[in-house]
Amino acid sequence: MTRSFPRVFAFVSVVSLIAMSTIAAACGKSAATEQPLSADLDLRYATTAAIPGDTINVRFVDVTADSRCPTSVQCVWAGEVTARFTVGGKDDVTLTLGASAATAHAIVRGKQMWLVAMKPYPASTGSPVKGDYVATLRFSSAND
Repeated sequence: MTRSFPRVFAFVSVVSLIAMSTIAAACGKSAATEQPLSADLDLRYATTAAIPGDTINVRFVDVTADSRCPTSVQCVWAGEVTARFTVGGKDDVTLTLGASAATAHAIVRGKQMWLVAMKPYPASTGSPVKGDYVATLRFSSAND
């Protein structure tokens, strides 16, 4: 009986190694090929890009207002920035980042869309030029 133990142990070890390799390969393949829909997208003013994990495009159309408190200035109110986007070439979406989280969010084409940041911040010497604006958008499924 002592002689068969090494053979059984070797067989179980090989089978376990194959099973673990198969599971690891399957997990690695899935993670590498799928891009999450909830990834952030930095979009420069007047440019278009595909929504992460989707084929629908979003275009940064305009900054309609920027009342954010300039850097190096103390303000009573932080202010807001409002930007307009086009999703899928048809749907106009206006989002405002600032006082209310609800105004920075929209549901469009089955996706949730958030304006999570806008750069650059106004300086005490003046407002940014529109071409310098970069909006950070976040998307996820409307079912999330």
